[in-house]
Amino acid sequence: MKGKYKITVYNTRIRYELEIKRNITVIAGDSGSGKTTLYQMIRRSNEESSSVKLQCDVPVFALVKNWEDARRYFQDYENAIFIFDENTSYLKSEDFAREVKASSNYVVIITRAPLHMLPYSVEEIYQLDSTKGEGQSLVYTTMNNLYDTKETGSVFSPDVVLVEDSNSGFEFFTAVARNHLKVESAGGRDNIARIVSNYDAGLRVLVIADGAACGAEFGQIHYAIKSRPSQGLIWCYESFEWFLLNAGIFKEGKITEILNAPYNYIDSKDYFSWERFFTALLCEVSKQNKLIYKKDSLNRRYLEEGIRGKIVCQIPKILDL
Repeated sequence: MKGKYKITVYNTRIRYELEIKRNITVIAGDSGSGKTTLYQMIRRSNEESSSVKLQCDVPVFALVKNWEDARRYFQDYENAIFIFDENTSYLKSEDFAREVKASSNYVVIITRAPLHMLPYSVEEIYQLDSTKGEGQSLVYTTMNNLYDTKETGSVFSPDVVLVEDSNSGFEFFTAVARNHLKVESAGGRDNIARIVSNYDAGLRVLVIADGAACGAEFGQIHYAIKSRPSQGLIWCYESFEWFLLNAGIFKEGKITEILNAPYNYIDSKDYFSWERFFTALLCEVSKQNKLIYKKDSLNRRYLEEGIRGKIVCQIPKILDL
């Protein structure tokens, strides 16, 4: 399944408008924000003579809490959107993760708990925000990102840069960092929060991580950074491969079009995460020239002055690296 879909579900009192564009969307946020009501309204919308109406270009279902019944329903459909409630016991199970990974369907999961079995994007973690016009009875609810990953403000000069991976991305940032700036590898997203917490309190820490798959870990990383006595910052890009593709060093015609609307090109059944898609795309386009990309070791041509300059230009201006 690929594409971006708008879900509108409503009755005379409440209206929800959601936009879903990846195979996994997480709705978190505080208790009482309308998450359970959303789930219940979607369930009722599939009942005959229901007062709840649902509009979407693909089928939308709220699945039951019994895993065997839910799995059967999940397997019977393709190219549908399924919503799961946070009180469902199987959300953290290997069986559930396996079915989601093998499916062509999109899933929307209501949960405030991290789901470490599923590598979902920090950009697809949302909270529900409701507004009510003066004198109106209708409550209008939309999704907004739970975390603000677009860094703004004054220039940030870190003492240490912690890069999620230990391969090409780490090699690149080690090579381009200014003299004497300490650059370290976390050896995977699971280790970032612990390493940040163990740094000396006076160090200014910058974390560079792939946003495409660190959704489950981002809450802990965010807390570890914000809890430091000295300043810390997180820079999440989609993935290192996405970062290289955005530099304009490859001239294949469709790259810009793909980067502007990835959801129109990434089939969730073929690529469980966008990171995998961008890795495959970069490997394909780079093999046509001397910039052949390998994830486990950086091609040194990416560090040649002209190429390197185009890539470095994408680093946010507030980061002094």
